[in-house]
Amino acid sequence: MAWHPAGNIIATGGEDGYVRVQEFDDDYLEFKYDY
Repeated sequence: MAWHPAGNIIATGGEDGYVRVQEFDDDYLEFKYDY
């Protein structure tokens, strides 16, 4: 697993030989809670 320096992209490799790259938008990474 590797993270992009910006923190919104990760790359993972699996036993199946595939490398997967996932990009997360700002809305996904924003933590919201109600109290």
